[in-house]
Amino acid sequence: ACEGIFSKDLVILLLMQVSKVPRSSLTDAEDRALHQVMLSLLHDPKASELKDVIDSDSNELWESCYRPEEVVLEATDTKALEALK
Repeated sequence: ACEGIFSKDLVILLLMQVSKVPRSSLTDAEDRALHQVMLSLLHDPKASELKDVIDSDSNELWESCYRPEEVVLEATDTKALEALK
């Protein structure tokens, strides 16, 4: 069921590994890439079952990887810096 581009075991393993790394140690590109993966899991109909599995297995795993407020905050900070120029 959770197959195709969203291999359940692989995605869960990768999310578990990335959740062990402090978010502050990710580069901006890595952080944005992780955010895009999480958005895909959240919004892609093909991934809905996998997202549900991740949520039911460990809400902490989902929460440690999906942090939209940090991405929004970065975008806001960038706009504020641009305004100062």
